[in-house]
Amino acid sequence: MGHIKEPNGITLLVEKQNLTSEIEEKIKSFIKKSKEKNKKFLESLKETAE
Repeated sequence: MGHIKEPNGITLLVEKQNLTSEIEEKIKSFIKKSKEKNKKFLESLKETAE
């Protein structure tokens, strides 16, 4: 995650919200599917970087 710079004169507040187990599982599933989907792409980036 990146850093968000506050504009002058504005204060940003972030409140933590507890996730239900259902939402947490959906997020984990999405991340897992995304990693699997992009695995070949990431491997090709590693090969070109070497």
